[in-house]
Amino acid sequence: MLGRSVGHHNRLVIERIGPEVSASDLDALTELLLDAVAGNASVGFPAALSRDEAHAFWIEVARAVSTDRLILLVARIDGRIVGTVQLGFARFPNGRHRAEVAKLLVHSSMRRRGLATELMNAAEEHARAASRTLLFLDTETGSAAEALYRKLGWTAAGVIPDFAYRPDGRLRPTTFFYKLVGQGETQAG
Repeated sequence: MLGRSVGHHNRLVIERIGPEVSASDLDALTELLLDAVAGNASVGFPAALSRDEAHAFWIEVARAVSTDRLILLVARIDGRIVGTVQLGFARFPNGRHRAEVAKLLVHSSMRRRGLATELMNAAEEHARAASRTLLFLDTETGSAAEALYRKLGWTAAGVIPDFAYRPDGRLRPTTFFYKLVGQGETQAG
């Protein structure tokens, strides 16, 4: 668990949730996803995402956490979940060295405070602890998230046009990134 102050009285804690995810955490994560979609974030869901659908998504995430297929990290300020990121593990043995970073979400009221950077740093630490040396992710091309990943040292592997729909229904290109962490960081692909 990592912690720091983010304001006069606010205490940030980044923590791993699991093996069980509490009902209150599921509710908070549901609100976080609904906030991201309401802000037109390209996170895999249409604008018409219902609370029940968002909650069902987090139930599936909780199942993956309980079976160690996924690490779920959250950022809490004064106990309230304000951000999250996931580290998903490959199903097949030839991918045991890598993990996918997914669903980096920070509540719209808490952005521009370094929370996404803190979550990404924590994801890298957890990846190294799990002996994952290659991380990969995808994000909407031209988004604030793309700029963040570049700033954090991620390497763009390529762009696919018209890859995903945003909540507003527009098709957008997606940039795929990777980052070597831990052993082998200097190896070329």
